[in-house]
Amino acid sequence: MVAAIEAALQLHRAGRLLEAERAYRDLLRLHPDSPDVLHLLGALQHQQRDFTAAAATFSRVLALKRDHPEARRGLSEALLGQGLVEQAILVAREGVERSPAHAPLRFTLGGALRRAGQLDAAIVEFAEAARLQPGLAEAQGNLSAARLAGGRPDEAERACTEALRAR
Repeated sequence: MVAAIEAALQLHRAGRLLEAERAYRDLLRLHPDSPDVLHLLGALQHQQRDFTAAAATFSRVLALKRDHPEARRGLSEALLGQGLVEQAILVAREGVERSPAHAPLRFTLGGALRRAGQLDAAIVEFAEAARLQPGLAEAQGNLSAARLAGGRPDEAERACTEALRAR
């Protein structure tokens, strides 16, 4: 199965999305409860901007494996794609509680909080994501933007400099 997942993932990475989706679905016919294959399908659906399908697929992953931070991140982002900001925050918060050191999940929570207008809470999450994964330039960039929007230009400049350094 590992070789088949890798082959499907190569199609996905090459931008051959229809073929990758077919390969993921073929794998799911053989292994319907594979969190890994479901996660990859959810990521593909999100990439195709089918946020409703992605949310359903990521929810299925979480029903099989509650502690799957990437699926929880994917679900949160799919909910954001549907405009369901408060739900996205709840999903991401639960993920952070389960996996506090998962920087990308904290980054997603920060984005959801920022979208909800909760700048101070967003700043905390972006800063923690950047601390946990210093090379995550997007966290520094969003931290800079949130600090600037919150009227903290000096702190925003420092975060922007860090974002450029991380890139």
